[in-house]
Amino acid sequence: MQREEHFVLLLDSPASSAQRASVPVPVGLARWRARGGERSQVEFEARLFERDLRVQQVETVDACAAELVWREWRAGQGRTLRARAEDGVLELVEWGRRDVVRERLSAPAPVWFALHLVEAARVGDLPRSLECFDPLGRRVERLEVRANSLTPTLQLLRLNDASGACAGEYQLEGEALSEFRWQAGELRARAIERDEYERLERDAAAARENR
Repeated sequence: MQREEHFVLLLDSPASSAQRASVPVPVGLARWRARGGERSQVEFEARLFERDLRVQQVETVDACAAELVWREWRAGQGRTLRARAEDGVLELVEWGRRDVVRERLSAPAPVWFALHLVEAARVGDLPRSLECFDPLGRRVERLEVRANSLTPTLQLLRLNDASGACAGEYQLEGEALSEFRWQAGELRARAIERDEYERLERDAAAARENR
């Protein structure tokens, strides 16, 4: 099974008055690919137009181990982090600094990666709390999972960290991801069709060439 979903990244601009709705501003694009089977792989790639920032996250999970590769590209610099969870240990290797950083973290409980967490939520297969690896903070954090049915086919999945702050919010329509945000904030992703994604991608490329 293989799935591909496309998103526009929107920045919700504050309204100028209480009577006028805020206007979302397109600031980037994202793509989500998933392939199931005995060795499942989920890939997420996002690009922010103005910051010239591109992020890619690839997760691979099988019966023996789970591995994540996180890459960032921006003007003049980049970063790559590989995390591998196996036999109760999380091994980290990071490139992009002056020296290669290596670290081993104890992970006695099953450690989730964010993309596979959402894949499990699509079929309602999540515990109420779990340990999830954060590639930005390079740490494992406990998250509380809250799922609310908005309509018979629409579900809102919210992840809260230990302080109660939002660590992610995902809106699922059936098994399709229709909208999400990483944290409580103004940046969110909304599902779009492939042709709209390709049009916005062409427009962004033309804008970069005309700078």
